Amino acid sequence: MNKIIFAGKARDAGAARTGASFTVIVGSDAVTVIPPAVKTEFSPADESLCVLIERALLPFKEVTVVQDDKNGGILHAARQSEAYLHGSTAKKETVLSALGGLIVSYLTAFASDDGFSPITRQILTDIEKNLSDAMFFLEDYLKTLPLNYDYVRKLFKKEVGATPHEYLIRQRMELAAGLLKSGISNRYSSYSVSQVAEACGFADPLYFSKVFKKYYGVAPASYVKNR
Repeated sequence: MNKIIFAGKARDAGAARTGASFTVIVGSDAVTVIPPAVKTEFSPADESLCVLIERALLPFKEVTVVQDDKNGGILHAARQSEAYLHGSTAKKETVLSALGGLIVSYLTAFASDDGFSPITRQILTDIEKNLSDAMFFLEDYLKTLPLNYDYVRKLFKKEVGATPHEYLIRQRMELAAGLLKSGISNRYSSYSVSQVAEACGFADPLYFSKVFKKYYGVAPASYVKNR
């Protein structure tokens, strides 16, 4: 999710486009987002900075223009993406994953209408806040909301494309993969699987390893060796 597959001049983006990629055209103060498979007459200048993000968690169903912030956050992230994509940095994949997530977060935050209902937006926000909290019990949390549990669950899946639980696990797994790939260390050595599990909201390292293997096909330790 949020994988950057291209960052560079718009004239060179055509060959890299896929049926699952969002096209993000970045200007000096405005950003144009074109969802996958959307036909449009919009034609960016060849020299425009373009970023293609595959499987982005964005709610846009049509061409949307988003205003960048006064510090040019999206523009800066897009330029970094271009530099890392064409560079040979050892941690390139990790950095690009983080930049893809950053651009998507910016676009969602700056859109005048993010396409989510207020309750879905609230759940997304609260899940992000509690990714590392093993005491965050999603089902209990959903039942505290002022709407019927089944209705909320169905609405969330309709708008996001995943149930709240599926979304929580996906976000935690992506966080875990990022930590494992980054080689982040404490004072003495690389974080253990148990430490990564704790950082991703899992109280039981064995359960974390089971979920991780189901999600990525390999155990956490093997995932590190394969990167």
